[in-house]
Amino acid sequence: MMEGLILLVNALINAIFKLALLSVIPIIVYLAFHRKRQGLSEYLGIKKPPAGSYVNAIKLSSIAYVFSIIVIVFWFQQSNGLTMNPLKEAKDTGSVFILVASSVLFGLQAGISEEVFFRGFLGKLLIRRFGFTKGNVIQTIIFIAPHYFTFINTNTPLSVFVLLMLNAGLMGYVFGYITEKKSNGSILPAILVHTLIDIASGFIMLALAK
Repeated sequence: MMEGLILLVNALINAIFKLALLSVIPIIVYLAFHRKRQGLSEYLGIKKPPAGSYVNAIKLSSIAYVFSIIVIVFWFQQSNGLTMNPLKEAKDTGSVFILVASSVLFGLQAGISEEVFFRGFLGKLLIRRFGFTKGNVIQTIIFIAPHYFTFINTNTPLSVFVLLMLNAGLMGYVFGYITEKKSNGSILPAILVHTLIDIASGFIMLALAK
C-alpha cells in the first residue's frame, strides 16, 4: 500500500509541475499585454461554456477517438505488446483504489496543462492572428511536437510512429474545434474530454498488455 501511495504522490507532483511549466509563458504574456483588458481566467478560456457544450465535446471527441483506438491496437500488434503502459505500476500494486486514482491523475496531468497551454493560450493567440482554420492548424502542428519527442527515441516502428503523430494531430485539431466552435472559447469541455480520453487509453493499454 505504501508503494502505491508513493506512486500517487509522485503522479500528483508530476501533474502540478507540468501545469506550472506550461502556465509560465501564458501568465507572462497575460501580465505583459492583457491584464488591463480582461481577467486571466477569461483570457485562457477558463469559464463556463454554453449549455450543451460538454455533450457536443463528448460526441465529437468520441468520433475522433475511434481512430485513436485503432492506432493503439495496431501499436501493440506491431510492437508485440512491448510499449508504453502508463498504468502498469499502479496495476502491479494490486489495489483498485491506486489504479483508479492513478488513472485519474494520469488523465488530468495532460488534460489540464495541455489544454491551458495549447488551446487556452496558443490556439487563441494564433486564431486571433490568422483566423480559425489556419490558427487551429498551426496550434495542432505545434501540439504534435511534444508527442514527436516522446516517441522518436523509442523502438516504435515507423508505421506506428506516423500513425501516432497523425492521431496527436487529429485530437489536437478536434480539441481546438471544440473550444472555439462549440464552447464559445471555454477550454473546460476540452479539458474534460482530453482527460477522459487519456484515462480510457491507459485502460485500453492495460487490457492489451501481455
